[in-house]
Amino acid sequence: MNFLKAPQGKFARQQEQLAYILLAPTLIVILLVAAWPLYKAVSLSFTSERLGKPGQGEYIGFENYTKLLGTKIRNEKDGSTSTRASDKNWWESLSNTVVLTFLSVVLELIAGLFIAMVINSKFPGRGMMRTAVLIPWAIPTVVSAQMWAWMYNDVFGVFNYILQNIGIIEQPIAWLAATVLANHHALTSPCYFSRPNFPYIRRTTYF
Repeated sequence: MNFLKAPQGKFARQQEQLAYILLAPTLIVILLVAAWPLYKAVSLSFTSERLGKPGQGEYIGFENYTKLLGTKIRNEKDGSTSTRASDKNWWESLSNTVVLTFLSVVLELIAGLFIAMVINSKFPGRGMMRTAVLIPWAIPTVVSAQMWAWMYNDVFGVFNYILQNIGIIEQPIAWLAATVLANHHALTSPCYFSRPNFPYIRRTTYF
């Protein structure tokens, strides 16, 4: 299949080597930031390591996974088997993660397409609008998360303040205390963080 590859001159090969050299620092950072924590997470899952007692864990094989997924246990004395129930909290967390991920992607896709159509049209202040779309992207994630937590606060949060002033609710709502309302917060926040990505991707793709 070498005949399918176009011949490269000396200058092209030098440019290719230079590209790899320039990419090397980025690849090293990615390996340190992403690959190494992933490796440690997988390796620690086979030990009895605990957060409050670092360095005291022992290798326990698949015991952590059997606790999560449930398994049949055989009694060595009488040969009987019993079924260990799976961790309900883990399955609930997994289902919530799948549902929230699906809904957030769908909402970001729809909102991104709508905003892309708006910023692509001609109207006064379009440049300012395009710049404003990038504001959530420019704010650090930690700052944005704390900002949303303050807005949902049941004592001084802006959502309770607005809803009480317009007469929709009489008493403040503890948004982050109830499971359903907390899931709503977990859904809206990622949509806010990722919203700038989708409009510009859609705009460059479709327009």
